Amino acid sequence: MVELFLVQTPEAGPFTDFWGVNRHDWPSDVFNIRPGELWVASATSLTGYRAAFHALQPTVDGKQVSSQEWLEHHIR
Repeated sequence: MVELFLVQTPEAGPFTDFWGVNRHDWPSDVFNIRPGELWVASATSLTGYRAAFHALQPTVDGKQVSSQEWLEHHIR
């Protein structure tokens, strides 16, 4: 499985905005590996993301939902 994330890199440090409400802050070395043309997240970065995974999932009214349910709720 491959996961892709948009990592924004402002002066305050790299982060990803999930669902417009959940922010995951990446360590400063998030992109310390570059095999070829692609940047790959460091092991430290992935460990931190996996630890925060549950808290980053979409919710509606405090209940965890699928991304499809979240989109349906917010696009009405």
